[in-house]
Amino acid sequence: MRRLCILLTVLLVALPAMGEEEAGTTCGLHALVDADDAGLLAAYDGLRKGLELGHLPRVCRHDPDPTTGGIAGFLERQAMAAAPRREGGKPIDPIFVIGDAACAAVQAVGTRLPTVMAVTRYTAKRKPLVPLPQAATGAVVYCDIAMEQVEALLDRMHGRLPSMRSTSMPLAVRWLRRDPANPPDDFATALARSRKEKLPLVSDNRAHFGLGAVVVIVPRHDLLGKAAADEGRKLRTEPDAKPTTRAVPGFEVWVDLAAADAIGFELPLAFLARADKLKRGKPKAAR
Repeated sequence: MRRLCILLTVLLVALPAMGEEEAGTTCGLHALVDADDAGLLAAYDGLRKGLELGHLPRVCRHDPDPTTGGIAGFLERQAMAAAPRREGGKPIDPIFVIGDAACAAVQAVGTRLPTVMAVTRYTAKRKPLVPLPQAATGAVVYCDIAMEQVEALLDRMHGRLPSMRSTSMPLAVRWLRRDPANPPDDFATALARSRKEKLPLVSDNRAHFGLGAVVVIVPRHDLLGKAAADEGRKLRTEPDAKPTTRAVPGFEVWVDLAAADAIGFELPLAFLARADKLKRGKPKAAR
């Protein structure tokens, strides 16, 4: 009984501490993240691991409280805390900003603090189809999803059906977010169309894997986070470094065979060989 009381006391003390730690009270670095995107949360995890490998201070995800000024109030408090280091000529810890919404909010407020902004972009001939955020002091890193590679991937998915190639549409019902300002139909609508027309659904949101998307194009968010950590390390050691832009190329291909079976779509073996992750469908009946 005595041991149980001691254990409960330890837990009651530890739980509030864990909450404070995530809020940033015991963290050396801070990150603003679009938390509604599973991929960007994976990028944040990559950031944490990258900072650990670089033996840098721990980072915590910060959710600005509107009652204390939101992002503007948060950045103002961070600037005040950094003032003594700036006056002493010491490097200032960067703020990590992950996702278009977070980057837009920081840009709207403006700050002299060094920032590392991380986003995902589709590119054509290595040029982003949507402009990148601008970090006045710091760096911008982005996942580079080359449309040339995406189109080649979809062509391979169509296999022996030249009349239904991705360029002619609508073989693949796409749910690809090329332009954050002009998002596609909601996922439920796209999924309903996919099932009605017996067409495979292609998404770039890892949260859709296992929910009906036949193919999910998954940016290398883990590498994006690690690249952001590396840029943050440079900012801490090279305070006079000029703003930089860095691309992290490549993506993974996740295939849900169960979703393909549900609409009667058979994926070519050549396409399956490209898959980085497979969700098995129902076993084929012996002929």
